[in-house]
Amino acid sequence: METVVSFETTEGPIAIELGVPLDDAVAGLARGAFAGARVSRIIPEACVALAFSPGHLQLPTVAGDMYGAGTVACVEQGDGTGALVIGLCPLLDAKMRVVGRVRSGLRTVAKVALCKTDPTGAPITPVTVTRITCKAEPAVPRQEPEAATARPKSKLLGQLFS
Repeated sequence: METVVSFETTEGPIAIELGVPLDDAVAGLARGAFAGARVSRIIPEACVALAFSPGHLQLPTVAGDMYGAGTVACVEQGDGTGALVIGLCPLLDAKMRVVGRVRSGLRTVAKVALCKTDPTGAPITPVTVTRITCKAEPAVPRQEPEAATARPKSKLLGQLFS
């Protein structure tokens, strides 16, 4: 069984698998890991960052492809804040670690990634999380990740690397 955390956002649902036991995820949510969760930053057409408190929910690194469109990675600041980065985000690779994958809701991620942003990357129209649920669901086979040194084949990423 996989722990699946589902986020209902103002733009639609996103369900992600995290590499933590269900009890830990539920306890982390109760402690406020995603209290006031919102999309804090968008890299246009690439990824979205969902603010959270890593001190309330420890996320272990899992096997995954950093360049996969459904990748969920964690980046933590020293001040106890952090973000779950969903989607393609090569600009932060050195600071992130893969913690899960999108189980459903990639259309929502794409919709959010196309939102207009201010100069800091914050969405002009706030994208907030209205409801969060956790449940255990049957495991779905994962595809083998490409070699870590492989360059992404996305046209957008090609533009970001040039």
